[in-house]
Amino acid sequence: MQSDQQRRARSADVPAIALVLIANFIPLYSVLAQDWPVVYVVMLFWFDALMFVAFTAIRILIAPVPGDLSLVLARKTAIAAVVLSAFYKTVVAAVTLAFHGGLVLGYGIFLAFLFGGQVTPRGIVASPDVPLEVMTNMLHEPAVYWAALAILGNHLYALAVGFIVRGGWRTAQPVLLFEAPTRHVLVLHVGIVLGGIVLMLLATPLIAAAVLLVAKTVSDLRLLILDRGAS
Repeated sequence: MQSDQQRRARSADVPAIALVLIANFIPLYSVLAQDWPVVYVVMLFWFDALMFVAFTAIRILIAPVPGDLSLVLARKTAIAAVVLSAFYKTVVAAVTLAFHGGLVLGYGIFLAFLFGGQVTPRGIVASPDVPLEVMTNMLHEPAVYWAALAILGNHLYALAVGFIVRGGWRTAQPVLLFEAPTRHVLVLHVGIVLGGIVLMLLATPLIAAAVLLVAKTVSDLRLLILDRGAS
């Protein structure tokens, strides 16, 4: 029989799973019903990666300092320990935003050029104005805002419930959290980009976008399971 704690844990997973499904169902529906181009889908993936970096920085600020540093701080006065701890975590969080945030921003521009251009026999051709045009066109799509809200809600819920309420912050390490965006972007998005290029060249845009969204949904649910195990 399941304990009350296990039942509560499973019930707490329901909103997280729902947010993941909603965040991926909205663009899937828009692709099938409103003929969204593939570039809209991958740009939402990029927004998800950007939120991942931002919320990683927040987790770093909440996480405790490493054990060896905590021993050093224990020898300091209370005020000095608080100041030094805050300084350490602020620096790590700032470096995370600057390093990973910069990479993700550049990655977003690359995605806009790659998937916003035209597929020709010579390759994918895109003008310098493509990133701005893509973002401007997306802002006229109401479904984009709903999908973005679902993505934001998913990260907020994971932070509040998975990291804070369940106590995942107690064993979190700022340095390991710093590495998390790299693993997330490399493992997930490199596969999606390579798969997306192949699908764009071999299949219709609709099929390509649908396959990417299904793959993203499976990956998001897997990440949710891993986060639950870590907490």
